[in-house]
Amino acid sequence: MNRARLIGPLAAAIVVLPLAVGCSSDSSPTVAASSSTSASSSSSTAPAQRTSACKPVPPEAGELDWLPTDLPLPPGTYATEDTESSTTTSSDADTEESDAPAGARRGLLVVKMTVADFKQFVGNNWPAAGYALGRGDAEAGEAEGGYRKGDFGGVYRVRDVYCDPTMSELLLTYGKGA
Repeated sequence: MNRARLIGPLAAAIVVLPLAVGCSSDSSPTVAASSSTSASSSSSTAPAQRTSACKPVPPEAGELDWLPTDLPLPPGTYATEDTESSTTTSSDADTEESDAPAGARRGLLVVKMTVADFKQFVGNNWPAAGYALGRGDAEAGEAEGGYRKGDFGGVYRVRDVYCDPTMSELLLTYGKGA
C-alpha cells in the first residue's frame, strides 16, 4: 500500500524535474553575458540577440525572373518563394504582403547579412542604381521600406527570423504602380 502512494509523486517528479532543469536560467547567464559583452564591444554589424523563436534557413527555390536585374542584392542572396499578390488583407505575419498592390509579384529571399547590414546596403546601393527610396521603418530585428524606379516599384521587409544570426529573411514585392 505504501508503494502505491509513492509511485504517483515519484512519477510526477520524474516528469517535472527535467522540465524545471531545462527551463532554469542557471546555465545561460554566462552565455548571455558573454554574448552581450562581445556584441557591445564589436561593430554594429554584429547580429542582434534573438527576441523570439527562430526557424531554419530554407533552401534555394529557383530564380525570381520578374525581379529587375538592375536592383542590387547582396552577394549570396537567393530566393525561397515566388508568388503573385492577390490582395493586401493577409494577417499571417509570415505571408504578409507589406502593402503590395493586387497583381504585384512577391518573393521571399535569404540575405546573407544582418538586418542592420541590409538596411545599410539598400541605402548605399539602391539610390546609386536609380531607385528612389520611400520612407522606411525599423525596429528590433526588422526593417522595411519602399523603392521605385519610373512606373515600377515595390516594398521590402527584412527580418531577423533564422536560427543563423548572419542570415535574414527578405520579402520583396515589385510591380507597376507599386
